[in-house]
Amino acid sequence: MAAAILLLVSCGRNKGYAPSAGTSSAGTCPSFLNGNFALPALSNNSLGVTGDITDWIVGGTSFLTGVANGNRCFPSLPAGTQCAVFEDSGSEHTSTLSQTLTGLTVGKSYSITFAISSINGTSTFSLSAGGVSISSGTAPSSYLSVTSSPFTASATTASVLFTIDIVSNFENGSITGVTLNCL
Repeated sequence: MAAAILLLVSCGRNKGYAPSAGTSSAGTCPSFLNGNFALPALSNNSLGVTGDITDWIVGGTSFLTGVANGNRCFPSLPAGTQCAVFEDSGSEHTSTLSQTLTGLTVGKSYSITFAISSINGTSTFSLSAGGVSISSGTAPSSYLSVTSSPFTASATTASVLFTIDIVSNFENGSITGVTLNCL
């Protein structure tokens, strides 16, 4: 499967800081760190440092990986001002983005919500938590809000992995507003 550009985007939540924890009937819900990709903060319409995204582990074979702002995040952001960018160099690539969630309650169910798009609607994506696939599909050409299937915590931590496969050269994709839902 081919892979190329992935954009991960700020949802504007918490104005550039790690998202605050949500609540459920059982109390506080853990959250992703920098789930809105607002760190590091950039000036408008700029491209930031490549290779690192605060609080996330970047992998794959993308030509460019980093954070972007304003019109450098395409298509237009549904909310917020920044995105994480994964671009190819004219050949096919697979990109990954991962984070280890902490503070989970063993036996409790969670889901993950995010918005995803691709420049021409042909990027495919998958999402796993704790090694179990919880979402997959084709990213549309405009943002689509996705809520994963539920997963049940078997430990107090779980590795979450987004994988984006680009099926045409110079494909651009983006993810924004990554949040954990306590069920």
